[in-house]
Amino acid sequence: MSQSAPISPTGDLTIAFAQSQRQWLLAALDDDAPELRLDLSQLEAFDSAGVQLLLALRHSATARGRRLLISDASPVVRDALKTYALDTTLLAAPGDRA
Repeated sequence: MSQSAPISPTGDLTIAFAQSQRQWLLAALDDDAPELRLDLSQLEAFDSAGVQLLLALRHSATARGRRLLISDASPVVRDALKTYALDTTLLAAPGDRA
């Protein structure tokens, strides 16, 4: 299995853009790497739709025997995940870099 480069969405991952980002992110699960790595450092806006999308993406990755690794999250992503108590669940540990 190969290791893929991180996927780096930019701009907004909000209700207005979640559906368009969804297909792109799900398509990234089609390669044979053991994990899908996301670099979320460039996201400027992130809301509950973005949180829901990440949870669905993690579920899809797990169902395919893959791991979702999220690192380098922007402050808005970190704040949103912390609000839902998902920061320690979804964000990579400091040693796990995307």
